Amino acid sequence: MNIRILNIFYMLSYSWNSLDENNITRVDKSDYNSLIDLFASVLVNGCKYLIKKGIDRGYNNLTLEYPGVKGKLDINDTLKKSLLSRGKTVCIIDELEFDIIHNQIIKSTLYNLLRNSNLNSNLKNEVKIVYNNFRKISTIPLDSSCFKKVQLHRNNKHYDLLIKICKYIFEESTIDESNGDFIFKDFTRDDRKMARLFESFLFNFYSKELFSCEVLRETIKWDLLPINNSNESFLPKMFTDISIHTSQNQKIIIDAKYYSKTLVTHYDNVSFHSANLYQLFSYLMNQRHKRNGENCIGVLIYPLVDKELHEEYKHGNHMIIVKTIDLDMPWKNIKKELLNLIKNIKTVHNNVYSA
Repeated sequence: MNIRILNIFYMLSYSWNSLDENNITRVDKSDYNSLIDLFASVLVNGCKYLIKKGIDRGYNNLTLEYPGVKGKLDINDTLKKSLLSRGKTVCIIDELEFDIIHNQIIKSTLYNLLRNSNLNSNLKNEVKIVYNNFRKISTIPLDSSCFKKVQLHRNNKHYDLLIKICKYIFEESTIDESNGDFIFKDFTRDDRKMARLFESFLFNFYSKELFSCEVLRETIKWDLLPINNSNESFLPKMFTDISIHTSQNQKIIIDAKYYSKTLVTHYDNVSFHSANLYQLFSYLMNQRHKRNGENCIGVLIYPLVDKELHEEYKHGNHMIIVKTIDLDMPWKNIKKELLNLIKNIKTVHNNVYSA
């Protein structure tokens, strides 16, 4: 099994706040050689769950000529067509049916997966079987506006993860104009997209898992006093990736960074990315007089690339920790290491300042 691919899905699940729905998709019971195989498998398992539970239905407006009146009368079309003399009217009827937007999105995504030549052949057969169970549902051209029309509620919230997967497949795919093939791009090779995912994952992970802490994103203003009529509004604002206020009145600021190389080499010297340290140091220095800011700890977290790091430094009442996380190890180990990082910070911090 490609552990990193599975871990990417868990990261996405946290990022989407959809981790509780993994019992529907059973992602931990299959073997995936690519992200598109994983997404297809998740969608197939989710569709099987929908079919077993009962595919959702909703009301669509149906306009028709009707003997008498039913539903909402369209008087203008009725008069234009001179229907009254024949005892008919144009009516708009709300009809309960399966052909609604979230089902259309899922079926259209399944259809696009069948056009993907890189999809595992066995998975493609499973996609086809599930696709044929959506006979009463239309395929539609997918665009960003389709996903904005989806309205989920308590009774159909189990659709949420599947719609998010469909949206991700749509956003990361293109159509080959020469042959009509559906091509899924490997977004894990795009450092900018992975950086956004890594940050979002860490924020939602700690928000969900640290029950006794307050986890938020904060705006930090410069701890500077304008003089001689200087304009304070010219000072740029700083935004933390993650701020954690613990139950011990302690504050931890985490900056999530994703690079293809954790360390940089200049001539024969190997060092951290200087801009990352400057940024984190600036956070610490400019919020010392804020809530829990006096002894604030700053943490830089990187995915492990080639060298495992856990480095600790001290400046006055502040600690700075630089830590790597191996995204290729089993998910339970990733979870344990991220939680232990926060758990151990207080112990290390207290030991440093009691010495």
